[in-house]
Amino acid sequence: MGEILSINPHQARMEPEAEFESPRALELDSALTRGQKIATLDRWAADVEARLSAASEGMLGGTGSQTNDADLLKLIGESRQRLTAKDHTTSPACADQD
Repeated sequence: MGEILSINPHQARMEPEAEFESPRALELDSALTRGQKIATLDRWAADVEARLSAASEGMLGGTGSQTNDADLLKLIGESRQRLTAKDHTTSPACADQD
């Protein structure tokens, strides 16, 4: 029988990189609301951007970590975009009328 993994929602929102293996895993998690997921992705992106900024100023690791963080930032953006796109569904009343 499969094991059900649970997360600490507060910990997940404060340190998403420690709780989730990827932005997609956060996106698909059922323990957080859509709004919490978006806010958590924003926090995660800010953390990654801070690391990239520090690295570009010579304060952190080499180019390998910068490449990984740049890729991670892209994945965070993609997950955030999918979550926010769910707000913009087109209803018949809003459809383009020529």
